[in-house]
Formats: sequence, C-alpha cells, structure tokens
Amino acid sequence: MNVRISDVPVSPSPAQASEKGNGARGSSRVVVPAGEVPADWIPTVVGFGVAVTKWSVSVEETLAARVEGRVGDRGLSGFVARAVEHELERDVLDEYLGELDAEFGPIPKGLVERVDDLWPS
Repeated sequence: MNVRISDVPVSPSPAQASEKGNGARGSSRVVVPAGEVPADWIPTVVGFGVAVTKWSVSVEETLAARVEGRVGDRGLSGFVARAVEHELERDVLDEYLGELDAEFGPIPKGLVERVDDLWPS
C-alpha cells in the first residue's frame, strides 16, 4: 500500500537535535513539505492534536495477557501511557519524600501507627 503524505510534522533525530542545540528528540517540531523530509528524521504521529511517539516494548507474556484481558486491543496505548505517567509521578513523590527526610529527618517510629489509629480505614 502506498501512502502519500503532503505535510508531515517531524522530529529531528537525536544527532540532529544535539547538532542544532535543540535538546532531546521530540523537543523541536517542524512541518516539512513532502519530498523534503530528510531520510534520518523520525516521523511523529499526531492524533487528537497531540504529538505522540511510537515505541516498541517487550513485556512478559503473562503480564501482557493480563493487560490485554483488561483493556482489549484498542485501549492498550492509553493504558500504557497512564501507567508510565503514574510511575513518573511516584518517582517525583519519592524524590520529594527523600528531600523532606533529608531536611527534617525520618518520621519517628510509631507516629504513623498513632495517626492510623486516629483515622481508621
């Protein structure tokens, strides 16, 4: 199947991005007329007004089956995107808690249990 693309939003390759001082791939987006897209530029898929990057990942078969059973074929990208976002948020929270521990010291032993007793779940 042949596909004709007229104007394509593209991201420079990592080498081009560093050459031009544009930072990491995806940090600079331009529209290039068809026929003028350099061979080493990476096309960016644009859906619903948001630029996205296509990844290929390997996942253990049993985990893949559990995810597919929950989200089906069509919801996989959204599910993975939410999972990655969630993990990044947890990383930032963990860093912040580490900063609080460094500044104020760790939470005294027994304090968490006493607060839990006041607010049972």
